[in-house]
Amino acid sequence: MQTIVQRWKRTVLAGTVLAVGAWLAMPQAWAEEKEKTKTERGEKKNKPSAKELDQEKAKREAQQKAVEQRKKEEKERIAALAWKPSHKQTSVFEADITLHNFCLNIDGNLLAACGGELVATAPGKKPGEPRRTIFEPAEIRILSPEGKLLKTWPMEFKPEAVCVADDGTIFVAGAGRMAKLDQSGKVLLATNSPQVSELPPLPEPVKEDEAAKVAREKKVEQLEAKVKKAQEAYRKARREAKLPEDEDVADELGDRSTAAQVLLIKEPMEKLTAAQQELEKASISPEMLVMRKREEIREKAAVNGIAVTKGDVFVACRMAKTYGFAVWRVDRDFANAKKIIEGLRGCCGQMDIQAKDGEVWVAHNAAHKVERYDRDGKKLSSFGKSDSKAADGFGGCCEPKNLRFGPKGELYTSESSPQVVIKRFAPDGKFLGVVGLPAYSTGCTNVPIEVSRDGRQVYILNPNKKVHVLTKRPAEPAKTGESEKKEQPAK
Repeated sequence: MQTIVQRWKRTVLAGTVLAVGAWLAMPQAWAEEKEKTKTERGEKKNKPSAKELDQEKAKREAQQKAVEQRKKEEKERIAALAWKPSHKQTSVFEADITLHNFCLNIDGNLLAACGGELVATAPGKKPGEPRRTIFEPAEIRILSPEGKLLKTWPMEFKPEAVCVADDGTIFVAGAGRMAKLDQSGKVLLATNSPQVSELPPLPEPVKEDEAAKVAREKKVEQLEAKVKKAQEAYRKARREAKLPEDEDVADELGDRSTAAQVLLIKEPMEKLTAAQQELEKASISPEMLVMRKREEIREKAAVNGIAVTKGDVFVACRMAKTYGFAVWRVDRDFANAKKIIEGLRGCCGQMDIQAKDGEVWVAHNAAHKVERYDRDGKKLSSFGKSDSKAADGFGGCCEPKNLRFGPKGELYTSESSPQVVIKRFAPDGKFLGVVGLPAYSTGCTNVPIEVSRDGRQVYILNPNKKVHVLTKRPAEPAKTGESEKKEQPAK
């Protein structure tokens, strides 16, 4: 009996030990199971489903097909007879300085408007002085048709546009200034470009005193906390509206959001936007504010194009007080300024003009038009259409970018996208053919062109400090059968 009792005690004790051990191990097991479940859920969440993989694959295949289709269309376009260029690229020459624009002088050499761009900043010459800005030299370079540097004329301002009158007088404009030079480069007259009369003066640099700086920084800290609180409220509202917290994903929803969802997030979103705007405003120091204003005025002072006739000089530039571009007219002594055209729509900061027989022609790029005006700004005619496939159309978002007259009065146009191309039109808009397809690509930018007096060479500016030269192709020999047929006497 005693033996049975002892065995029973040992059994109970062992069971108790096992139970206590199991009880003690339960929290760790629960934690391990919880972590395992969390990991499995994370893997499941991160691992895309078969449907998602198929959708992504289909999306990529569609994108690839679209790219291949564009390439195919481009090849077909170039191979088409209407796209067969009359000139081919024969050389390229490169400069060691930024090229803005160019034209031919009466000797057949290129006058290139160069430099004036910010290239670096350096510490002040003395401790405590602000950093210095270092610019390229501003100059006009005379280049041979092959690109050899012949002469250099230093300029007092950044030259952005240049043209030559029939008598050889040279007109240069840029950065709110313009000048008249003789054929040797001597400055005969210099003054402000006409739009400067409508611009405010550049504000003087200022320095924030220490007390104001400390107060502003304290306010910025308070506003940062306010923005953080508004962001949390906005995210909470999005969760309640059952919208993704990721704003990028939310943007993709677009009109698919319901009216109820929009109402739930409207107020928090407005508060967040207001707080962010308040923070941005407080973060701007007086120095930064002055720098912004100065930069805005400098952009308005830029000159996009200049053209000259026997009695007038035309200047294309930004509108002083609104968006868009304007064309001004002054006489050849830079007097009697008059704004003759305004409200032109130009993309990528470009608006080129040319002048002939007392009239001014505008590359109204955002309208896909070439427009002709009299000297008082009355529109006389226009031509052009938006079409990237037809040879006689202007492709891209805003083409043509630049204009130039040829030796017989025909009009050459250049486009920067979707491919760089030069075309030729009669003054009435009749398409005369594709001139050239230069061997480079670029985005939406300025692509000035020039045509030699005999039309054999065409020059186009590559923004990467290069000029591409295109030469007229030799006439194709007639086919043998056709020649023999022509030579046979008529019966």
